[in-house]
Amino acid sequence: MSKLRHTLQLLHRGALSTRQIGAALGISKSTVSEIASYARVAGVDWALAQS
Repeated sequence: MSKLRHTLQLLHRGALSTRQIGAALGISKSTVSEIASYARVAGVDWALAQS
């Protein structure tokens, strides 16, 4: 699974903070926030990312 998709999956679950997601995936918390922001603007959510 790509880090992008994995980030969206973890954000969708809502159980982890951006810092925790970043640590789990080896990316910065600002990268996690940017992915969330770009996905929101593009209208992409976890359901769409799965396909």
